[in-house]
Amino acid sequence: KNKTCFWLANSKQKKTICSKKVNYGPDHGPAQAVCLATCGSCDSCYENEKSKFYFGKIDGTHVYKRCKAMASIKNKNRLIKFCSSKNKTRKGYGPPKAVCPTTCSVGSC
Repeated sequence: KNKTCFWLANSKQKKTICSKKVNYGPDHGPAQAVCLATCGSCDSCYENEKSKFYFGKIDGTHVYKRCKAMASIKNKNRLIKFCSSKNKTRKGYGPPKAVCPTTCSVGSC
C-alpha cells in the first residue's frame, strides 16, 4: 500500500526509505521524487548514488544504471559525452543529467 509524505516524515524508516527505495512503480514514484521536503531532495543538485536513470535499449532489453556507476567513470571526456548523449526517459526513469546532476556537472552542481 502506498503511504503519504506525512506518514514518511513521522516514520523511523524515513532515512532508509528516502535513500534506498529508488524504484518507480506503475502508480508511484520513489519517496525522494515524491516527498521532496521530507527526504531533503528539493535542491536542483540533489543526487542519490542509488538513483537509477534510463540508459537505453541493449539487445532488445531496457537497461537502467545507477548514479554510483556513472560516478565511477574516470575519463572526464567520456563522462561528459555520456551525460549529454543519453536523453531518453522510460517509465519515470529520467536521463543521467536529470537524475545525476552533480556527477554530470549540470548548471552549478
